[in-house]
Amino acid sequence: MKMTRYCIPMLLSAALLLQPLHAAAAEDVILPGCETQLYYDTGALEVHFGRDLNGATIAVYRIQEEGVFLYYSYDVRLAGDSMMHCDLIEGDYELEITMPSATGTDFISCPPLAFTMKDPDMDVNQSFDKMEMQFYLSVDPSLTEDLLVTGEETMEERPSLTEPNETERWICQRVDFTAARRGYCAGDLSGDSIVNASDAALTLIAAAAAGAGGESGLTAMQYVEADVTGDGIVNASDAALILVYSASSSAGSFSGDMLDFARIHAGK
Repeated sequence: MKMTRYCIPMLLSAALLLQPLHAAAAEDVILPGCETQLYYDTGALEVHFGRDLNGATIAVYRIQEEGVFLYYSYDVRLAGDSMMHCDLIEGDYELEITMPSATGTDFISCPPLAFTMKDPDMDVNQSFDKMEMQFYLSVDPSLTEDLLVTGEETMEERPSLTEPNETERWICQRVDFTAARRGYCAGDLSGDSIVNASDAALTLIAAAAAGAGGESGLTAMQYVEADVTGDGIVNASDAALILVYSASSSAGSFSGDMLDFARIHAGK
């Protein structure tokens, strides 16, 4: 037991000296992969999400009459407040969110949020030009059930992007979806709200297992939390940075969180 207590810090210190630190991407979002590009302007969908959805995947999709599967998909990792924007053709869509469970042991798919984009030109009686829906996605660990609130539709006059002297009439609707899941905390793999040497040890063990060709042993949420350098790979550099942050935080020489420390360490 004593040997383990002294070996792990030594290994982590060695890793810090041997491994170059990667530039942190603490505010980056992996851009969407579009199976088919959608160049239409009959309807706009904006999905707003914050750091608390790290480890999640957000997808917007529909089935065309011909059976072609059209979708936008975002992987959310180490994100600040961010937004994905889709210009969609008329039709019925679903917005899906898949994220690590509250315990971090598996993935949870939230119930699909259905919405419709209607091409105004299809109905001569409609009194608007375009339609916009805004989904605001957040996580609240105090909730036991997901919460969905749909606002009333409003009409807005906006300057036309194609005709500067004309306006367009938009029907706008806001939807707030709050998932009852635990939030993300960079470096805190154990989930005890403290980033310390134990988290660094878990990261190093996972990196060693993955480096040997095995499974990291981390859950989806833990993997995102362990990747404090933001390069998409959990390795000894992450373990070393977590350990240095833990020491700085415990000594009172740094008062920010792990992401702030990673940014400063990367010179951002």
